This record gives sequence, structure tokens and C-alpha cells, in this order.
Amino acid sequence: MFFSLFQEAADAGLSGGGAAAPAAPANPSGAAPALREQILQSDGQLTPGWHAHLGGEFKDAGAQLSRFKTFPDVVKSLLHGQRQLSQARPQVPNEKSTPEQIRAYRDYVGLPEDEHAWDIARPDTLPTGVEWNEDLAKGVSQWARTHHIPPQAVGKLVETFNNLTGTQSKAAYDKFMDHSLATVQADEVALKREWGDDYGRNLSLARRAAATAGLSADHYALTDKDVVKALHKLAVATGEGRLVPGMPSPLTGDPRTQANQIQTDAAHPHYAAYHNPQHPNHRATRSLVLNLLQQNGQ
Repeated sequence: MFFSLFQEAADAGLSGGGAAAPAAPANPSGAAPALREQILQSDGQLTPGWHAHLGGEFKDAGAQLSRFKTFPDVVKSLLHGQRQLSQARPQVPNEKSTPEQIRAYRDYVGLPEDEHAWDIARPDTLPTGVEWNEDLAKGVSQWARTHHIPPQAVGKLVETFNNLTGTQSKAAYDKFMDHSLATVQADEVALKREWGDDYGRNLSLARRAAATAGLSADHYALTDKDVVKALHKLAVATGEGRLVPGMPSPLTGDPRTQANQIQTDAAHPHYAAYHNPQHPNHRATRSLVLNLLQQNGQ
């Protein structure tokens, strides 16, 4: 509103107390006078009660506004108030700030005296895929305290960072699993196509060869079709009589029960491998669960 008044004053030829402006043009139409005519007189003086024409939002400021008699008075007051506000508000400290200036700013924004107020405690729960880093937490705490960041803001920053990291980790994990399962399924299809009716027998020989070599039933190598083919060749060359009878497995019950045990029973030997993408047998265990669910018609 003040900017509009300033523009209108400039249009009228005012320059803060200079020569009188030309008289306002006549209003032969009889229409209501323009806002400029209601507020500003031709000699640069504000009309008596000029603030009443500004609208309802200024009705409670009548006593303060009535003190101004000319437009330059309004501008001077505005600039003076801005200077006063700037001087009263301490500036954000920098490398040149004195200890007194730093103290004034910290008092102004209400920063605590106790340096432990910035300590970042490990949350009770963390998003999936997020690991707590105590050294990083201490570094962020020190940075925030040094740069005069309110502790509440630091806590919100850490919470936001953890949630964002968890979202990204889940997306990456889901993408990884989709790719891994797709690869396992593609290898299985390729072997079935190549071996045909002998697929079941050949796969059993390959697994027995793996067990003879000391590999566990859920070893990730058994999800690679080239490894399975190599183990099958080894089994044929070695002779079935020299292979272990079969591969021990901790699974019991029907396929659906077995899959459920792996997914939910923390004491199950395959539980950790199923849930931890970094586990060397993760891919094989996920493939095993998928096959069990497929056997059950899911």
C-alpha cells in the first residue's frame, strides 16, 4: 500500500518537500474521487483523516497514522523503523564476530548454555535399511553447536534424514530383489529348457555334488545355472556312488509351512539369510522361499 502511495506521489510530481504539484484534474463526471485524491492533496499534504480511506485492515492504526501530515513523513518513518529493527536484531555470527556479538546472538535466539543440549540420541526405532552411526551423530552435533543451530532444528534434521534414507534404502532393496528373483527364475527356465525331462534328476545330482564339496543346501552358488551345470558334470564324472546321499535340510512340513518358517522364525537357520541382503546366501534363500510358495500354488 505504501509503495502504491509512493508511486502515486511520484506521478503527482512530489519529491519530499519540493515545489507544489499541479492541481488535480477536474472530475466533471461526478464519479467518486480516486484514492489519490482522497488521500493526497495537490500541495503534498495528506488529507485530514486520510488513513480512513485505506480500508478496514488499518482501522485500528488510526491513532498512529494520523501523526503523518505529508507523504514524505510516511516514508521517513518506514525507513527509520527498518533501521531500528536491523540494529536491534543481532546478526548471525561469522568468523569476524566478537565473543560479545556471538553471546548477544545466542541470547537473542535462545540457545542453551549446556553443550550437551545438542547431543543426538539414538532413536528407539530406525527405518528399515538405516543403520545408526554414532560418530556421524557426534559430528553433526558439533557442527550444529559451532554454527549456532537450535538443538530442536538438529533433531528434526536427523529425523528427516533417517526417514529419507529409509525410503531410498527400501526402494533400492525392492529393486535389487526384483532383479535377483528375475535372474533366478530366468536361470531355472533356461535349465529346464536345456535338460527337459532330466531336469529333476540332473539338479539332484548337482546338489549332491555341492554337498560332497561341503556347500550348504542354500548356498548362493546353487542359484547360478552355469555353476549348477558344472556341478552336474562333476557329479557324472565322479559317479553317483561317490556322492553324499542327499543334502540335509532344516525344513519341515508342507511347502507353505516351510516358507513361513524361513520368513518368520528368527531361530530358523535360513532366517538371517532371507532378511539380510548382504548375507552370502541371501539370493539362494529368497529363491528357495519363492520355489516353496510356487509349489504351494501361490
